[in-house]
Amino acid sequence: MYARNIVAFLKNLMKDGQLNIDLSDEITRETMVARGGEVVHPKVQALLGVNA
Repeated sequence: MYARNIVAFLKNLMKDGQLNIDLSDEITRETMVARGGEVVHPKVQALLGVNA
């Protein structure tokens, strides 16, 4: 079941065989913790004391 969920998640991130990070997609947006070396998830930022 875990492997099936991982495969479904990765398929959600792919479009036309390329990685497609679509921040308008709720699943992608809510699972992204960091981007470009910066913490972007609000809950993780709060836990770390990082300002948005």
